[in-house]
Amino acid sequence: RELPIVTLAGTTKRIASFVMLGDVELNEQCARLLVDRFRADGLLDRFDMLVALEAKGIALVHETARKLRHSYFVVVRKSVKKYMVRPLMVPVSSITSAGDQTLVLDGRDADRLRGHRVCLIEDVIATGGSIQAACDLIRRCLPEIPAWPQLPRRDPRESIYAQYSLGFPGAALVDGRVVVDRRRDLAPELERLYERYLAGDAGALAPDADHAAGLARFRALDFPGARALKGQVMGPVSWGLTVADQDRRAILYDEVLADACAKHLRLHAAGQERALRAIRADGQAPQPATMVFVDEPYLASYGSAYVAVERDLVVRLLEEVFAGLRGLKGVHCCGNTDWSLLLDTSLDILNFDAFNFAGALALYPQAVRAFLARGGIIAWGIVPVASDEQVLAQTPEGLADRLDDALRGLAARGVPLDALVNAALVTPACGLGTLSEPAAERALALAAEVSRRMRRRYRTDH
Repeated sequence: RELPIVTLAGTTKRIASFVMLGDVELNEQCARLLVDRFRADGLLDRFDMLVALEAKGIALVHETARKLRHSYFVVVRKSVKKYMVRPLMVPVSSITSAGDQTLVLDGRDADRLRGHRVCLIEDVIATGGSIQAACDLIRRCLPEIPAWPQLPRRDPRESIYAQYSLGFPGAALVDGRVVVDRRRDLAPELERLYERYLAGDAGALAPDADHAAGLARFRALDFPGARALKGQVMGPVSWGLTVADQDRRAILYDEVLADACAKHLRLHAAGQERALRAIRADGQAPQPATMVFVDEPYLASYGSAYVAVERDLVVRLLEEVFAGLRGLKGVHCCGNTDWSLLLDTSLDILNFDAFNFAGALALYPQAVRAFLARGGIIAWGIVPVASDEQVLAQTPEGLADRLDDALRGLAARGVPLDALVNAALVTPACGLGTLSEPAAERALALAAEVSRRMRRRYRTDH
């Protein structure tokens, strides 16, 4: 077939137009080649449901489903239809249409997809624009301490657990879970991991563009006025409790794999820090400081009957990761925990959900006072992010008042107020991955505005 050359809407760019819609022969041939490719690559057992994006891909998916003997496939539409129940919507940019589009999934189809492994066959719609948009949003709202964005909706490999599975002995992504098959001989891969560790190879496990597209784009940007650049890595306790073997036993309960987990994440953290250190503020100014946060959501379960992990093990694993970092070391825990455990480690920044758990931190005034005395910083996650509705219900003044109450609550227990103020950062309470794009933007804007208001209240330029 000879493909016509067309100009993209609203641009001067030209591409070859490959339009399958209405061409029975072309759809049949492409479906046959697609199924042959699935078979050759061993992918036929990796999915059991096909999903099509409206509109040009529908005929191809129909023919592919017929060849695979599937009785049903799901179509994602580009507008809400009257037949839909509980429609799910997400905005997206297209390279073939002017302006933004909205993808819509019928709630009944969403229910049908649950528990299934999906193969998405898409029309041309992805541009990488979401990656650039996320970076631009962060630069605009958080110019002083920008962080590279994790985008798990873009690719399942960017989930907080899959993202750092790259390079771990025996690890594979199976049905959305990271699984380590201990029936395999892991000795050669463990040996390579320990060789990298002993060599101090900081670049050995830096996340690639498939697992961290936001970091790849972040590295290509300038950040005028940035004081520090922030990255994040999954913590060894949470990663070790989530990643399991073939029998669903967490690898944290295997002494060898738990140690390997900490060393593996240390290399990831060091590689990420090295990438951040290569970024300059505006191409010429001295490089900003670096912050790498270790995310430990599972520490919210520390001490419960569900997580049988000793304090000494938690500290040892965290310190292993910290030891690979030259810059500022942070820990983020989005639930309540024994805060003295973290404050007694060598971390520099404690980041926590201050909207919900500021009172819990106030139960440890001596540990907080000692932490601040040695130069520690507290990042107050005062902007709640549990839902769009919760974010949109907040005001900068209300959140500033709430943070003020939290600071004064600790001061009433003997922690110097000026020390708290001078060592304070303002952040969202947790990640923004569950929010819509407008709500995520609002959460970042709230954090920036609360920070400005608190500086005015306490007359500090910190």
